[in-house]
Amino acid sequence: MEDVQEARRLAVELDALGGRLREGSEAPFARALLALSRHALGEAGAEDALEAALEELRRADAKLRLAYALTRVARLDLERGRPRRARARAEEARGAAEALARPTEALLAKVTLVRACRELAEDSEAGRLLGELRAEVAVAAAVIARREVADLLAEAARGALAGRAGRPEEGA
Repeated sequence: MEDVQEARRLAVELDALGGRLREGSEAPFARALLALSRHALGEAGAEDALEAALEELRRADAKLRLAYALTRVARLDLERGRPRRARARAEEARGAAEALARPTEALLAKVTLVRACRELAEDSEAGRLLGELRAEVAVAAAVIARREVADLLAEAARGALAGRAGRPEEGA
């Protein structure tokens, strides 16, 4: 979320376009992106709108779009000190992406899942997932996924991914 204001502006446009479409998952996805950008900006009511939009994507069975949105929400959850929520969202995102055989989105979700596990001091699970990432990164089609996995592996090698056991989680 390098430029959340710009993301919000584009999401408003996408939402307007999505509203003109009668079927498919475009409109629910647009609402999810708009709610995510609003939530990232801390706007009132955005978190409830985000949960409703994610549920719409689930009902529309839009797995790839759901995986995309959930991974980004999970990252935001981590930034806001909510690793349990992040873990649950990243796990769901990974499952949806893997069900569609979308390695890039699955890897991005798994990177977030490792970070959440480390925050929760679930070191054995984080280590297991990190091992999977090492094996899977070669098949990732997108450069962004390879870069994120490489960054995570470098952090792990430096010991920068220390868990925070005992830290109370906000809002969970």
